[in-house]
Amino acid sequence: MSVVHLRIYQDAVAVAGEIAIMVETWAPFHRDTVGMQIVRAADAISNFIAEGYGKAETEERLQNLFLADSSLQETKNQFRLALHRGIIEEELEKHYIARLTGLSISMMEFGAAIINRDEAYDGKYRAVIERRRKWLVERNQPLAEGA
Repeated sequence: MSVVHLRIYQDAVAVAGEIAIMVETWAPFHRDTVGMQIVRAADAISNFIAEGYGKAETEERLQNLFLADSSLQETKNQFRLALHRGIIEEELEKHYIARLTGLSISMMEFGAAIINRDEAYDGKYRAVIERRRKWLVERNQPLAEGA
């Protein structure tokens, strides 16, 4: 199976594309500051997913998944900055924060699936993924139920 068939990859590409189109409409100053950074961060999510998918070792695959999640967190932060600076409305910020949070949950589930397929894996990401999965689901219970 190719990375392009992964739902998390498809979702990351879709969100990044929407963000790029949105940023193109912003005033030059906002586009060149927050806009450029949010597009780069959003693009990096799918880039890291793709890079990790191509790795043979479980540890490297999981490391790239966490790098993707770090870029996702950066993207969420850029939406908060855009809201704070009056570039976007609160409804749009909430929409993307919810979508990105859902994607983060899906990425942790994918990480758990990677670990489950490699029974011999005993690296550091096993415990980290379990903690993150539990925390994300508990924190976002209504989102997880409706996803």
